[in-house]
Amino acid sequence: MIRLVGPRLSSLFWEQVEGWGIFGTKLYAQARIYGLWDGPLEVWLLMAEDRPVGAVSRLEGAFCVAAQPDAPLEELAEFVSLAGGRCLEGPQPLVQRLAETVGGRLESSWILRAGRLPLSQLCERTGESQPCRAQQLDPVRQLHALATPGFPRGEEADAWLVDASYRHRHGYADFYIQNKNSEVISTICILFKGASRCILGAMATHPAHRGRGYGGQMVRHALLEAAGQGLEPWLFTADDPLLDFYQPLGFAPEGRWGRLWFPH
Repeated sequence: MIRLVGPRLSSLFWEQVEGWGIFGTKLYAQARIYGLWDGPLEVWLLMAEDRPVGAVSRLEGAFCVAAQPDAPLEELAEFVSLAGGRCLEGPQPLVQRLAETVGGRLESSWILRAGRLPLSQLCERTGESQPCRAQQLDPVRQLHALATPGFPRGEEADAWLVDASYRHRHGYADFYIQNKNSEVISTICILFKGASRCILGAMATHPAHRGRGYGGQMVRHALLEAAGQGLEPWLFTADDPLLDFYQPLGFAPEGRWGRLWFPH
């Protein structure tokens, strides 16, 4: 059974959601940012009889699912097929099972968790200038437009800036930057915050300044900031070769994520 989360089910959602892994953390963060109703986010609980075994959200046509490994997915497959949307993301084994039913194009890469090295070692401060919290996000948008493949353009980029600025201003996300000669050359973000975990993302370095250690310095800074907030850092790599970049910084694989693009 799939039940829309409203006032009656909200306490059940908050009690259970972070127990469903790192995608549960993302759903938790989405619900804090946008609310569980009367906003752009919709959230449903996946029920096995009267017991919640997972949840699925829909935001601007993108589904996100977090569930126990043995959660029944037949009804969810039918639900996402009928509910409409562009894509669905979640743990790769779960998304793979859905793909076998609904079809579409599947993408996948690594889920990483920090913790292989002592946090004090990870967060040593080096370099001629130190990362800091961004004051304005338009320079961050300009850097991503230059350095991040597939970053939105035009009105979609404006919408990204409005959403990111709201989250940054209210403490739902934290954007950090590295300046050189008054120019933003590298950036990273604590993108989603749960009760005990966080997800890092939105990392980019100006093409002219790559290979000089700025990316590693930004990651170390984000790890330090996350630790200061009592949050365990995780991240999703965009593609498999990035594992070689993050492992020396103390990240270890904790499975794989999947994104299913629905057939038109």
